[in-house]
Amino acid sequence: MQVPDLLDLATLYKWGGVNFGDEATYRLYLSIKAFARTLSEDVTRVRFFGRISTRGLPYYIIEGLTGEMDEVDPKLVEGKEGANKYTYWVTQDIESVQWIKLPIVTMAQIVSCRKSQRFLSGDLTAGVSAYPPFPGSEDSLLRTKIALIAGATMVSPDGYYEMDEESDPQVEKMAEAEALAERFPKPAAELKEQDAWKHFERDLNSLGRVTAMPEETDDNGDPVEAEEVELVEPLAALKENGWSFRMGPGGAGAGSSSAVVGRNLQWPGAIAIAAGRRFINIYVGNGIPFNAKSYTPPLPGTIQKEWQASEEELAATNGIGLLEDVDVRLDPTPPVEEGEEE
Repeated sequence: MQVPDLLDLATLYKWGGVNFGDEATYRLYLSIKAFARTLSEDVTRVRFFGRISTRGLPYYIIEGLTGEMDEVDPKLVEGKEGANKYTYWVTQDIESVQWIKLPIVTMAQIVSCRKSQRFLSGDLTAGVSAYPPFPGSEDSLLRTKIALIAGATMVSPDGYYEMDEESDPQVEKMAEAEALAERFPKPAAELKEQDAWKHFERDLNSLGRVTAMPEETDDNGDPVEAEEVELVEPLAALKENGWSFRMGPGGAGAGSSSAVVGRNLQWPGAIAIAAGRRFINIYVGNGIPFNAKSYTPPLPGTIQKEWQASEEELAATNGIGLLEDVDVRLDPTPPVEEGEEE
């Protein structure tokens, strides 16, 4: 199994403003490499996905492409064609080879996660207090955030991938080596334009899927009409004003060998970098999407009166309303007088 050389990619990371430090990057690379040796042959490819900050220690994340997954209910969980296409492992100690596998993500978790914004605590076993309620603990919440980030930010220069006409549903595959040699490297001035990039991972729709819902039938076996939900086409173009691109070095130092850095504006911390014949994607952030409308706590309500007098009470008291009775100042335990029986 081939593991990308993080020491080599670190130069591209720096152009994107990501720098873990040379020593930490080397230790992280050794940890990923050692962990990859423990994986089964079912895992065909791994890469460093990125890091998500928490209120405690950050999560370092590995992405792996595996074979078939366990059988699931297709009405609740989308399989390898959707949000569970990849398997993810996390660690909070880059010097350790102990990487924890995250659970699969369900449609309900994706829908719930989109409706709330919550920082991670740094404890995978911690409960999630959110509204609407999130069905799962923090390991599921982390996995859901990764699925949303990957679907929205995994992009590549146009031409790196092409459609596989023989697969059903159609998926993207890397173009043949001969075709890549003809198309790349592209001039940096061309790659800094948004039209020169494509999504090689499909974004999740409002149901948390990339494919249509499986057909349902009633008791008579007739198909049940379901609500139509828009599906994102493979190798879709980037959303308008969804990315910003720059060259590095730029200005007077710009040249054909410059790297092109793209920053996603929806998920701050998601970066795509292209240089020469290669490109990379990495996410380093807190797992919170950008929201142009900041949260403002509601103002407190008016102070409630102790009581509200009725119209009859106001008329009986000449508009004063209820009157408080005079406190009764009697000894609750009066002394027993002499001659009285107790």
